[in-house]
Amino acid sequence: MNTYWINTIQTAENLINDLANKPIEEIDFEIEWTVLGLLRQFYTLQEYNIVSKMDSGKYGLLHMPVEWHSIIEEAINIRKGVNKRSFVSEMERVETTLRFSKYLIRRCNNLIENNICN
Repeated sequence: MNTYWINTIQTAENLINDLANKPIEEIDFEIEWTVLGLLRQFYTLQEYNIVSKMDSGKYGLLHMPVEWHSIIEEAINIRKGVNKRSFVSEMERVETTLRFSKYLIRRCNNLIENNICN
């Protein structure tokens, strides 16, 4: 998480204007891969188990603040093949994915630090 995902997010931030202009299919793939992939890691840290991407999304809806539900639902819809959009622009989708990713990495790092300290 602190290597692969941090590097991926930093690269995406540096290329954000290019990302928002990519074909929708590529943006969809990145949103689904990133949001559900990070949520799988969050689930593992919380529950000491492994779940599918779809189940990690459902778990995220139960355990993430409401402000992140739209990007989680977007990732779930992409995974299901449902063409339902929650955002007005591709840039908004990309920016929200990046913000959520950074939030979730911080939260996971806090979980790890708290477990080590306890």
